[in-house]
Amino acid sequence: MVRRALAGLGLLAALAAFASGPAAAEPYPARTVTFVVPFAAGSATDSMARFLADRMAKDLATNIVVENKPGANGSLAARAVADGPQDGSVVLVTSNSTHASNANLYKKLSYDPVADFAPVARIVRLPLALIVRPDLKATTVAELMALGRPPAMLSYGSGNASSQVAAEVLAKAGGMRLTRVPYQGNNRAIIDLMANRIDFVVADLPTALPQIEAKAVRALAVTTAQRVGQLAEVPTMQEAGVPDYEIIGWLAAFSRAGTRPELVARLNAGILKAINAPDAEPFFRSIGGEPFGSTPAELGAFVQSETAKWATYVAVSGIEKQ
Repeated sequence: MVRRALAGLGLLAALAAFASGPAAAEPYPARTVTFVVPFAAGSATDSMARFLADRMAKDLATNIVVENKPGANGSLAARAVADGPQDGSVVLVTSNSTHASNANLYKKLSYDPVADFAPVARIVRLPLALIVRPDLKATTVAELMALGRPPAMLSYGSGNASSQVAAEVLAKAGGMRLTRVPYQGNNRAIIDLMANRIDFVVADLPTALPQIEAKAVRALAVTTAQRVGQLAEVPTMQEAGVPDYEIIGWLAAFSRAGTRPELVARLNAGILKAINAPDAEPFFRSIGGEPFGSTPAELGAFVQSETAKWATYVAVSGIEKQ
């Protein structure tokens, strides 16, 4: 009897030791999670990352910090995450710039958008808006095109690939002569636009909307096929006379390739819970976007199809690979 009791105690001790081992001692996430954003604070991607960080920190019961790492059209941030840990503690919250556009804009990238990352989830679809400086003598897209035809020249600012491609597709359609002024985020381009230093920007709506509503800039069109509720009076590019024009931005999350599937699944669940919560609706309405969640596998397939789509955009725009 004594031996059996001792044996039972030994078994309980072994089970307790197993339960207190690494798997139990380090539940995910085992440390502070970092959301790396490829663009400056105040950008649409930054706003989305901070929204998610606030919601998911409560759900994951951990701290989530947002680290802005702008530069090289998102390549610096993408490379940093591709070189980071594989424990799900570093997540790239990014846009189509790093994972669809850049592959078509650069001859060589410092990262592989597919091989270097584990897809986590799509997050949101974002319209773009064509906005002009306050004193520019153009109240329609047709008038803007006329101002930009040779020998004249207009300047535009762009803080990401979507902004650049959208402007160049417009230039091609209108026979415009443009010079591009690059920025580390569309919010910085809009600051110069309001100061009349550049002529126009095609910016993601979350970044542009506050200045449009304040009448600090003038919106001529949105890039979606349908009008946007927050700017119901603003026509689409197609309504403004640019046939077949439709360019939509999107945001998604990725971790480093090799991150364990269960960790990816945990992040995916946290993102979907945050964006689909009933009280998240006012946030999405305020930025003019709509939740665009997915499984990791769906995001992986989406990146492939979007890369092909952006190849068409870049070809139409006539942008040469750098």
